[in-house]
Amino acid sequence: MRMSTIKLSELVTIRKGRKAPEVYDSQINGTKRYLQISDLRGEGEPRFAVDPKGVLSNERDVIIAWDGANAGTVSFDLEGYIGSTLTILRLKNDNVDTAFLGRYLQSRFSYLNELTTGATIPHIDRARLEGLLIPFPPLPEQRRIAAILDKADAIRRKRQEAIRLTDEFLRSAFLEMFGDSVVYPVTQDLPDGWRSANVGQIKSPIRYSCVGGPFGSNLTRADYIEKQGIPVIRGSNLSTNSADLIEENFVYVSNEKANSLAQNVAFPGDVIFTQRGTLGQVVRIPLKSRHPKYIISQSQMKLTVDEQKADPIYIVYYFRSPRAVRDINARILATGVPHINLGIFRDFPIVLPPIKLQRRFAEIKNQHGAITKRFQEASLEAEVFLNSLVQRAFRGGLKPSGTSQAD
Repeated sequence: MRMSTIKLSELVTIRKGRKAPEVYDSQINGTKRYLQISDLRGEGEPRFAVDPKGVLSNERDVIIAWDGANAGTVSFDLEGYIGSTLTILRLKNDNVDTAFLGRYLQSRFSYLNELTTGATIPHIDRARLEGLLIPFPPLPEQRRIAAILDKADAIRRKRQEAIRLTDEFLRSAFLEMFGDSVVYPVTQDLPDGWRSANVGQIKSPIRYSCVGGPFGSNLTRADYIEKQGIPVIRGSNLSTNSADLIEENFVYVSNEKANSLAQNVAFPGDVIFTQRGTLGQVVRIPLKSRHPKYIISQSQMKLTVDEQKADPIYIVYYFRSPRAVRDINARILATGVPHINLGIFRDFPIVLPPIKLQRRFAEIKNQHGAITKRFQEASLEAEVFLNSLVQRAFRGGLKPSGTSQAD
């Protein structure tokens, strides 16, 4: 039996956030957390702001990313000032459970993402969002469904945390092996056998070994196909919390379209960097990846490393090191969406230890690969289970306790 529905505009008021006048990396007196899209995705470190005119979310609000590649991302458990890329959905009355509404909107991410309009910075179409039909069972049933989904999500989060801790160990091992030269700016001579280089000097001599994503209209949403084709690597396939490509939630293009984007093709072993948006995301496509080739989106860059000069796994972790993060932040072009360009990327400085030492770290990473794979498989199982529950919940398929699905 299907639930009754109601328009979102009848349940919430919509209020867009704003850019804070000043944002801090640590909390001081009078500051509150400043929320951006990365916070909705559970990434990055908390930041704080003081803004008397700021838009504050509270525990009963649902927050939705309003524009950019991650438009439609939803959270309902964060409090603080919301940034200019976010919007509050504030409940009009007490007949709606925040977690129920948030879970439903999370289940419609793909649809919400498709509501975006605008050529430069895509943003959600407000009128279409307000007209979205929401399942609307009685409040006790909303709470029961939300509680079931919360438990399933808690299992998923724990398994993702196990993956994060494995990667955190590797970061610590990297810093232990390579020391101050990858933590602090080099103010003295490098150790014997070490040298300085830039990205352009370690790229492979093959064609298209260091490239950005397709230009402008060369790749748009109109090029995406419903059936599986060549996967497109987007921001959602990268994370600051992991050095591994997230091989799920791909969009695809046809083989013909991929052939027209030959210079934007990435292969197993290539290193992928975020060019605009959440800078600092860098991953390596696994050698045993799910697909033989990929297309990078407009917001990514690709590097094929000359493995006689550098090890790709070392390069991934170097770009995640404290020194590289500072160097990236010093080179950000802040007009519009924060970004760096391909010229900046090619000239980006790198500290290179002896190749044998780089490969020794790569061996450690590979040894932990089997453990990470098991964690990822368990996480995927939890994700599939949660998605199954979500589909059943919002179609009226989660029976009250004490009854079976066959009743």
